[in-house]
Amino acid sequence: MIVLKILAAPVMVALSLLAAMVTFLFCVASAVCELGCIVLTLLSLILFIGAIMSIGSSLYEAAEIDGANKWQQFKHIILPGIQTILVLNIILSITGSLSAFEGPYVITSGANGTGTYMVQMDKIAHTDQKVGLASAMAVILLIIIIICTLLQKIVMGFLFRDADDGTAKARKQAKKADKARRRAMKAANKVQ
Repeated sequence: MIVLKILAAPVMVALSLLAAMVTFLFCVASAVCELGCIVLTLLSLILFIGAIMSIGSSLYEAAEIDGANKWQQFKHIILPGIQTILVLNIILSITGSLSAFEGPYVITSGANGTGTYMVQMDKIAHTDQKVGLASAMAVILLIIIIICTLLQKIVMGFLFRDADDGTAKARKQAKKADKARRRAMKAANKVQ
């Protein structure tokens, strides 16, 4: 079990680097990008390792008994087990990169092409005294983040459509039992 978790660590590092690359796409200057990538990579790595460690060893043992290889264990045990962390990392990387403020502002104050959307919004609100325009920019940023989150939810729903934690199957069985009980009640009422 520990070996599988150790083998899955490089995969999680790759996933965290992928999340960092999403941040890199939205950043402007290399110094700011490196800062964001380092922070996001470390955050993602900690979250992924914690998610993998929370998966019970009994699942790995059952998969070994059933004859699953390491890839099948990753695909059917680890990936569904870390689905929420994967979704969280994608949302955090997109929203974090869209609303990056501290790094560009502290390092360059938005000069030399490092002005992110948030830095420009701050400049418009406080330097140019156009608070209404800055507020409209904030609303646009909110809409963009909501759209990205909805798109991510749709894509993840499509990718993890087969992953089930047992609740959907239990709901179906409860619905069937409820229908059967109602039919029996109707039949009993007709007989009387």
